[in-house]
Amino acid sequence: MTENISTTSLPQIPDASNPAMCTRHKNRMYFQGEFLPKLVANINDGYLPPVALYMSSEWNLGDDFNMGEGFYFNKLEINDDFMVIVYNFPEPEVIGEALYGAVLVNKNNNTAKYHTLEVGTDGSWYFCLRSLSNHLRVADIATRDRSVFLHWVI
Repeated sequence: MTENISTTSLPQIPDASNPAMCTRHKNRMYFQGEFLPKLVANINDGYLPPVALYMSSEWNLGDDFNMGEGFYFNKLEINDDFMVIVYNFPEPEVIGEALYGAVLVNKNNNTAKYHTLEVGTDGSWYFCLRSLSNHLRVADIATRDRSVFLHWVI
């Protein structure tokens, strides 16, 4: 997909009168903004192996946790030195939600970097670098195309 969605019609916060939307947003923002950055930090600090990024049976997010329809992830081996785990999130419903997340792992030293492609307020997509302490908007990207996002990651 290379088309842009109309982000000018997306709300900046979830509609409080729509409990399902609020729950989805809360789960999504936790996963993309806290859970994945914590996993990456624990990998970088040597507390977890990179396999933790795609061993969803070990995530312990709770029985009620649900990312929604369209969430999936896969591991891509780039070469002998690097792999990337790509998270495909459901269609964004609120400004700032990510369409994709990707963790680039250096297999030689077990370090990782986490990036997202987030829907912006002006119809563009923001390529971001995320960690526990930072959320940096690195670039504006004119497309939501997954291959373009991965090009930026790699």
